[in-house]
Amino acid sequence: MFGNSFQSGQVLSLDAQGGFVPYLRRTRASSFTPASVSGLKFWGDSSAVTGSDGTAQASYADLSGLGNTLTQSTGSKQPLLKTAIQNGLNVLRFDNTDDGLLFPFTLSQPGCVFISGTIHGGGSNSFISDAAADLFFYTASGVLTVFAGSTLTTSYSPVTGTWFLAELHLNGASTAVLVNGTSVGSGAGGSGRVVVSTSSGIGTGGRPLGGDLGEIQIYDNIPSSGDLASLRSYHRSKWGY
Repeated sequence: MFGNSFQSGQVLSLDAQGGFVPYLRRTRASSFTPASVSGLKFWGDSSAVTGSDGTAQASYADLSGLGNTLTQSTGSKQPLLKTAIQNGLNVLRFDNTDDGLLFPFTLSQPGCVFISGTIHGGGSNSFISDAAADLFFYTASGVLTVFAGSTLTTSYSPVTGTWFLAELHLNGASTAVLVNGTSVGSGAGGSGRVVVSTSSGIGTGGRPLGGDLGEIQIYDNIPSSGDLASLRSYHRSKWGY
């Protein structure tokens, strides 16, 4: 009828001359995930951990595809799975005594860390630490602090039970810390410290973590401003703060 043949069910549109032409639908872009950002070395997501409430966790799966799963072989030091805690999602709970998960890889600066979680109080707590020194922690006075060869004290004091997104940038020359996307400290945090190593972990060291861990990503670079914004939006939407 129109001098053209079309497949059954094909969507048509008008061209500039008023004729019908096939309309090509745009496919929806895939949803953003932390793996969309290059340089991902570890991605732990507590909401993906399954099991009964209160179950001890001997490992924390790496979703980066690199197989960098965190482990804890000592049963009494294994964090617990707690179900439907934050925004309806599962978390890992650390006991502020000796719970910890160990890294199987080493990463020198530069690096970037994203952590969604909360603290339950109980003195000093460390998110990332080793036997020598804590990298990312808050002190007994309650101030979020970084030690990467020298100390950087931020202006942020975590509130017990309040979830937040902590963001750490280490580029070999300077250090920056953001909480919920807002800068809380920057300066010479030091270059004489690796981001993580096989002797470090989450909640290990001299300042055991007492709190809940929702999610963590570790990158071997400082992502672009656009990627950083996407990561913040991802955490905020998922964990509800």
